[in-house]
Amino acid sequence: MPSPLAEALAERLLGRFPPDRAYDRAALEAAASEESAPALPRTVRHFIERMMVRRVDIERDRLRVLRQPWLDHEHPDVRHAEERLLAAVRQHVRIPAEAWERVLRHACERVVAYLVRPVPALEDFVFGEGFDEGAPQQQGAPQQQGDADPSDADPSDAVPADVVQRRLGYFAAYAYLRKATSAYVEQRDVHSFQREHLMTLLRRVDERMCADYDTEGWLRLLQPLFALARTAYPDHDGIPVDVLEPFFEEKKADQPLRRLRTARSEHDLAVVSPVALQEILNAAPAPASPAEEEPPPEAEPVSEAEPAPEGRRRGSRSPLEAVPARLRRSRGAYHAGVAFLCKRRRRRKQRKRPPALAAVQRKQAGGTRRCVFQARVFRACALRAAHR
Repeated sequence: MPSPLAEALAERLLGRFPPDRAYDRAALEAAASEESAPALPRTVRHFIERMMVRRVDIERDRLRVLRQPWLDHEHPDVRHAEERLLAAVRQHVRIPAEAWERVLRHACERVVAYLVRPVPALEDFVFGEGFDEGAPQQQGAPQQQGDADPSDADPSDAVPADVVQRRLGYFAAYAYLRKATSAYVEQRDVHSFQREHLMTLLRRVDERMCADYDTEGWLRLLQPLFALARTAYPDHDGIPVDVLEPFFEEKKADQPLRRLRTARSEHDLAVVSPVALQEILNAAPAPASPAEEEPPPEAEPVSEAEPAPEGRRRGSRSPLEAVPARLRRSRGAYHAGVAFLCKRRRRRKQRKRPPALAAVQRKQAGGTRRCVFQARVFRACALRAAHR
């Protein structure tokens, strides 16, 4: 079912480009005659142009099927004439008036879904209904050769890599998904993609690209979606909050999503402009929800009469407290702390005793002292990690 944004965008564009005539590339690129009339957004125009190019390829394949043995199609003159014909057709391809409304609505629906949730939209476009074989058919219309038949498509079947790359090329925004897929195909020499294989790759690329985005990065990524929203809702310079929330959810951007929801509940927001979104993302971090926030474990009070742990004098510092702060704050605090304490202990022993005597005593003591020391360090590190 099309989203409200896609429906509003299609209605707005149909008012500017009515379905009473055929549209070629020149008509699609024509500027609006009035300032109030919206031009065709770049992402929508790119999708429609790719459909037109694909239609030329389908017609070329039809011509090759209809070849007759009475004609020498391999003759240089015939092949040259065929190439000139295809070049002329590509320059003058057009969408007929009776198909224009269906094509425009189909393009708006696909592009909006892709800009909000790119990976699920690509999954449906590459493996699901519609594919990219020309314009969508009307209900009850005969299926044309070269158009995809959803009833005959098996979602479990693999799609050739060149077909996947061609279908990803229908979308102008988020070019990093298309480039990453092409690089993966070249480096791994991939010939086809299963559904789960391609979706895992695209999801991993999308999450890694957006993991370190700041406010400027998010605003830059949302520019195509803001452009569609301005065309669909000329009275509101912004994106509906109902569209922004699934966008951040798909990116797994918890902090921007939390800040957006906090601002929506406090100010009753329905539409967010670029300036308002910048202020929301630059605001102080929003508190975590009760389900996400876990209370820290309470430390058990140690009374003065309670004896100190075995092997540790009363009033002495914990072994982990001697670890520098830069090691305690790092991701490998556990292993770095253990290594630091072991190294410091060896240095102290070397200063107190000659190296030869220290080696003899360590050999005589076996592994008992080392085991006791490591157990103390592990226990201190575990307690420290539990109290974070």
